[in-house]
Amino acid sequence: MAGFDVEALAQQLEGMGARYFVLTLGQNAGWVNSPNAAYDRMAGFRPGERCSTRDLPLDQETQFRTLAQQAAEKAEDAEGGKAPARRTCLRIRSASRSRGAPTLPTAWPFDAKEARQRQVAYAKLTGLPIEHAVDLGRGMQLELVLIPPGQFLMGSPADERGRDDDEVQHLTTLSKGFYLGKYPVTQAQWDAVLGSNPSKFKGQHHPVDQARWEDCQALCRALGTGFRLPTEAEWEYACRAGTCDAYAGILDEMAWHDGNSGAITHAVGQKKPNAWGVYDMYGNVWEWCADGYRNYPARAVTDPVGSESGRHRVIRGGSWISDIRDCRSAERNWRIAENKNDDIGCRLAFSTFGRA
Repeated sequence: MAGFDVEALAQQLEGMGARYFVLTLGQNAGWVNSPNAAYDRMAGFRPGERCSTRDLPLDQETQFRTLAQQAAEKAEDAEGGKAPARRTCLRIRSASRSRGAPTLPTAWPFDAKEARQRQVAYAKLTGLPIEHAVDLGRGMQLELVLIPPGQFLMGSPADERGRDDDEVQHLTTLSKGFYLGKYPVTQAQWDAVLGSNPSKFKGQHHPVDQARWEDCQALCRALGTGFRLPTEAEWEYACRAGTCDAYAGILDEMAWHDGNSGAITHAVGQKKPNAWGVYDMYGNVWEWCADGYRNYPARAVTDPVGSESGRHRVIRGGSWISDIRDCRSAERNWRIAENKNDDIGCRLAFSTFGRA
């Protein structure tokens, strides 16, 4: 196959721990084959079966997608080779044959209808499902929601009630879409992956609490490539879901806070979601972000990330013990990474196109 070294790509994928590797690439599709028939059966594939990318395990899909798309660009003039006898078809898009780079949506704020339209458009563009469930084992799944890229004003206006001085408004661009947990990580999910439950307020479907930042990193590592904590910018963008007010809806309908929680956590998903379809972004438990705490810039930024070092890590969203001002979309707080508190848990993000 001219212009493309199949074996080199296969070795690269195998070196990353991928279970699927490229055998041949055609103009619009890549043939992949699993060296492990038992894994094929576990993943639900049959010899000779065709499937779309959304049928692949999500962590393997992302690794394959990134490399295979690069390979397709190099081999765009090739017509493909003989397909293997046992195969699965993974459809990919060659950038040189696509309609061009997508236009980043810049209009903001936007309503719930527009939020949904953006999700649908981004899913269609990328071939990614709007919602995806990752099998954690022991009957547990981690549900993820696709968040499309865009721009928003991060921080709060000077006249917002309850505003703090560290919420300087600045135009923020997120150039890449990502997946975000539909709910905070639950105790059952945590236990399924790490075999423990550090929580004070016990309940399988309650959010995990008393989770240290370092423990959340261990959870991400255990889940594999692409799983991580969201950046602070990703968290606020996902929380706002196109809104510019203090809350993305009526707070009591969306959050467990000090006025309605009864001084305990509650099972996730009992309150209303925001326009992206994400639950419990306000209240219940604070959620760790990847970032170290920092002062906001006054200028426009793209894909900002706070310090990767340091003990002071950002938490967002408020908790069961927070008053309503601490549950605002723009509210910022931090804790020492090594500390564990009964009002702090986490929500996971997943990179859709190989973002570390």
